[in-house]
Amino acid sequence: MSHAKFYSDGSVMVNELVPYGSLLNLVNACKLRNYKLPESLIIYITIELLHAVEILHRVNMIHGDLKPDNVLFYGL
Repeated sequence: MSHAKFYSDGSVMVNELVPYGSLLNLVNACKLRNYKLPESLIIYITIELLHAVEILHRVNMIHGDLKPDNVLFYGL
């Protein structure tokens, strides 16, 4: 279930943790197992993230808290 609050100077969206987790979950799992992600996957995630930020900026929105635990994976 998701909730959102909208204000004149910003907004907040709250989601339950999605089945695939966050980018922080992925990084921590890889560290724990001493596993390096393939470069192609890192590039793919980076491009998708930059594309999402580009779309936000196109509609004059700024993500004020962009960090690995706020990047959620819904599937690849």
